[in-house]
Amino acid sequence: MDQLAAWRKRAGKTQKDVASYLDVTQPTVSAWESGDSQIPLSKLSLLARWLQVSPEDLGAALLGSSLVSEDLAGKMRALETNQEEDALLKATRLLDSLEASLLRGEPLPQRDIESLSQHIGKLAGVSDG
Repeated sequence: MDQLAAWRKRAGKTQKDVASYLDVTQPTVSAWESGDSQIPLSKLSLLARWLQVSPEDLGAALLGSSLVSEDLAGKMRALETNQEEDALLKATRLLDSLEASLLRGEPLPQRDIESLSQHIGKLAGVSDG
């Protein structure tokens, strides 16, 4: 798990940055880095893209086996595609809602704007915070 911390540091990110991006706590990230806890598959693909690491390399570092990591990498790519589609769908719905508010002359709900920003950030592979 030392490799995970090294990639995070190379990317100029703190554990708090990673926690915020993945919507977990900083102690959770610390547990991942120390090997006390496993990273859920749903977070792996986002983390790999955000740290600009291949799914294969991340899988190999976390699992210690290139054979297992190839299978994991395939699953991560499939999950990443689903997450992108989900984020795109949510962003589209929020845009529709914001457009309707504008057409009615209503102020835009700040939480919807922030949520839209998060979904766009995830689609772009960056954090806005």
